[in-house]
Amino acid sequence: MTPCNLAPWEHLLGQGTSHRESGRGIRFVPKAGERAWLFRSDSQEFREHFGNRQSCDAVFLIETAQQRKLFFIELKGRRFEDAIDQLAETYLAVHGKLPPTCRQSTDLEVLAVTGGGTPEQEARKAQEVFKKRTGRRLVRKSIPAGNTCDLRDFL
Repeated sequence: MTPCNLAPWEHLLGQGTSHRESGRGIRFVPKAGERAWLFRSDSQEFREHFGNRQSCDAVFLIETAQQRKLFFIELKGRRFEDAIDQLAETYLAVHGKLPPTCRQSTDLEVLAVTGGGTPEQEARKAQEVFKKRTGRRLVRKSIPAGNTCDLRDFL
C-alpha cells in the first residue's frame, strides 16, 4: 500500500476513534496492526482548510494490513436530506485535495447513520441525488437512538 502523507492534516485530528452526535455514535476499535485516525470535520478549522461551507460529522481514516479506507460520516437523527449536502460538500472538498498517490491507494466510503425516520422512498431519492453530485454511492445505516455503529462492519 502506498503511504498516505497526513502531515498537512495533523492539526485536524480529533481524540480517540469514536464520535457521538444526534443520539447516535460511530466507532472503530483498532486491532493489532491496525490504525485509525478521526478528523474533526465539523469544525471551522476543517472547513477553512478544505474550503467547504458545511461538513459531515466525522472523517475516519482506517488502515488494516489489507486496505486503507477513508470514511465520510454523518450522524442524523432527523432531516436525512440535510445529510446529503453535508456529506457531498465534505467528500468533494477532501477528495479534491487528496494527494494522487493517496487517492489511488485509498478506498472512499460515504456513510449516513440515521434513526430510520425517513421514509424509504425519500431516502432512496436523496441517495440518488448524492450519487449524481459526487459519482459515489451513499450507504445508509439505520440504528436506534442511543446506539453506536461499528465501522468494522464496513471494511
